[in-house]
Amino acid sequence: CEPYLQRQVALVKPKLIVALGRFAAQSLLKTDASISSLRGRIHEYEGVPVIVTYHPAYLLRSLHDKAKSWQDLCLARDTWHKAAGGAAQPGARQGDGTAAGLPADFAVGSAAGFAAEPAASSAANPAANPAADPPVH
Repeated sequence: CEPYLQRQVALVKPKLIVALGRFAAQSLLKTDASISSLRGRIHEYEGVPVIVTYHPAYLLRSLHDKAKSWQDLCLARDTWHKAAGGAAQPGARQGDGTAAGLPADFAVGSAAGFAAEPAASSAANPAANPAADPPVH
């Protein structure tokens, strides 16, 4: 599956990959280190910065680690802004819950983690907004 991921990263050219959970982190970084030892710093996969954090399912069971995951998302936001060549977004406030200050036209998706990539707009992709489809008679 890794050749597929390498090709996907080469085509999408993400500015950042956020690895959610042990399997994604260990697969991307080719390590067996624990999540707690990998999080809180910037790694690299195929020249793309990688931030490691806990999987959402783990956070549902371990509420005490949610603050650590939020710190990781803040690191991801700062890393993304740096990679994009811009300063912090003027409207992005730390802790306001606005998807870590990322622009609204970015989504998440990748095979062994999550990579920031442009989201499909509903204007260009009517399937993205089924409510916009005309009624069928």
